[in-house]
Amino acid sequence: MHRGHSNFHARRGNMHNHPARGHSNFHAPRGNMHNLPPRAFRQEVASFRDHHSDIQLDIDDMSYEELLILGERIGSVERGLSEEIIASQMLTKTYLLPNNLEGSTSEELEIDLCIICQDEYKNEEEIGILQCGHEYHADCVRRWLQEKNVCPLCKSKALAIG
Repeated sequence: MHRGHSNFHARRGNMHNHPARGHSNFHAPRGNMHNLPPRAFRQEVASFRDHHSDIQLDIDDMSYEELLILGERIGSVERGLSEEIIASQMLTKTYLLPNNLEGSTSEELEIDLCIICQDEYKNEEEIGILQCGHEYHADCVRRWLQEKNVCPLCKSKALAIG
């Protein structure tokens, strides 16, 4: 059982409790917590404990100055890549339209789109290639990588650093 989850353990449709793990001695009927008598349900809900209450902050009641101090203490988290790293690590190619487009119907043509901007690739545009093999407009993926180093499609690491 994971911390912070319900005191109930569901197995094959039955509800079981485990007093050895420090849970209440309440034996729930078959089904789920919505089938509990109202008093028992309130008791179980009241027994839930927030295991992270000691580290939570209520930022809604903080002053502007307190928020600035908190921001300084936390610091900034750099998730994206620098332009230099992107330029040195990202592979590129030039997109070329197929030569045999004449006589093809629109159903036979596969349109290549950049999923970042949702625009079609045009002939001789620069395409950026990530280490997972997914391809995007080079300018689109550069802007993306400055924000986060993950592929927009498969969420794997976009470029190896170092």
